[in-house]
Amino acid sequence: DYEAKIAQARASGAQALAQADQARAQHAVFAAQLEEAKARLTAAETTAENTGKELDRLNRLKAENAGAVAQQQWDSASAAQRNASAQVDAAKQGVAAVVAQLGYADSLLKAADAMRASAEAQVHEAELNLSYMQVKARVDGRVANLHVAPGNYIPAGAPLMAVVPRDVSVTANFKETQLQHMRRGQPVEIKIDAYPDMELRGRIDSFQPGTGQTFSSIPAENATGNWVKVVQRVPVKIVFEHVPDDPERRLGPGMSVEVKVTVR
Repeated sequence: DYEAKIAQARASGAQALAQADQARAQHAVFAAQLEEAKARLTAAETTAENTGKELDRLNRLKAENAGAVAQQQWDSASAAQRNASAQVDAAKQGVAAVVAQLGYADSLLKAADAMRASAEAQVHEAELNLSYMQVKARVDGRVANLHVAPGNYIPAGAPLMAVVPRDVSVTANFKETQLQHMRRGQPVEIKIDAYPDMELRGRIDSFQPGTGQTFSSIPAENATGNWVKVVQRVPVKIVFEHVPDDPERRLGPGMSVEVKVTVR
């Protein structure tokens, strides 16, 4: 469905692009016609100016000497002057008509560009929606706690699976009385209950800024009146120096380990 929407959006984009090209071509034609109409107007104004000067010259001669200008010559000059004036008016109307057509072409071009931009946005949206069809893990790892099977319909926000990253770490819950000499970077020996013969080494990475009970759903309240102090435990993150790439003995969440921190 999403691939079909992309094809439809791209077809609409191609149509809008063609309309934009057609509008630009029409705009160019009207621009050329406008230049041509302006040239005709200039020629008509020049002719009208010349015929007007000729008629003025004949009028002056006729005023000085009535017989110096033949009636036929005067009539021809007067008709030429009126015709030239009419040509100027027609050329002006032609320029105005082409200007109006050019404005119409401008509006078509703007509308075509808007349609093209809208089509590009639709293509981008369709491609984005199609990209949502592939859910990619943010980290490399192994699939665990799988909830789906091929062919299932997945609603938005539904949990699919858990991904166990390759870079695992240890959370050691030390007593708060054991933290006095612990520092970041101190070496740690790690023994895994599932693989007793596997001895790994690591180092302290960080200390949680609070006890484990503090961040639980129902934090423990020591000040209850019985004045019994309960030693709390603080999570300490320990990272491995090297994790063996053994497919038969892989480390995963929830495994139990024993750690020994060298503080001196």
